[in-house]
Amino acid sequence: SFRQMENYDEMSHCIGFGGNWNTVRLLAVMMKDGTMRKVRARTASLCYPQSGGDFLGFMKWYRESLGGHVFRIEHFGGINRMPRNDKYGSESITDGLRIRVRTLYVPETDMERQVTITYEFELDSAPGQSPPEGVLKSRHFKISEDGNVDVVNGPGVIGLYPKIGPGMEVFRYNSCTRFSRNSRDCWMEEVSYFVLRAGGNFVRISTGSTSNGESHL
Repeated sequence: SFRQMENYDEMSHCIGFGGNWNTVRLLAVMMKDGTMRKVRARTASLCYPQSGGDFLGFMKWYRESLGGHVFRIEHFGGINRMPRNDKYGSESITDGLRIRVRTLYVPETDMERQVTITYEFELDSAPGQSPPEGVLKSRHFKISEDGNVDVVNGPGVIGLYPKIGPGMEVFRYNSCTRFSRNSRDCWMEEVSYFVLRAGGNFVRISTGSTSNGESHL
């Protein structure tokens, strides 16, 4: 609970969700010294780096980010915090199909010994190009942590089989993975297989993203 936080006496206000007062999950707190901090491992320890880390500075940064289209506004009105231009992400173009990967570190969802990295895959047509008609049939992930590689295979995308082709709609999906807090060399690679309408050929596209222990909020 809120009162069980290690530095409870230093807090002024909190932002949380879910449950009743005894089980609410804290996301962020404003400290008595004016700083905004994220909650991790039962303590408000990680300061927001934006605009000096205080509440007014953070809100100014958030307003400017919205005005500058850094965040995407979804069709239902929600704000997508995944950065449009992610220096830790990647982009792959094959036969006119563009796949972009963005990542975001989410410290408030960390576990005691693990950090949480969310990622977003986006499929669309490359500018001025038209991919062939087809459908995404399967994906294969490699997740590496300090040299230890796990392989995950699966059909489609969370039960969906997005179509590609001229005039295709943008398709995005999000997920997350966790790494040990002490790991320094972490990366993930996805291989997507598409079946094309003309001839039933397979197209193999690889994309990847890395995390080197740096935090970008």
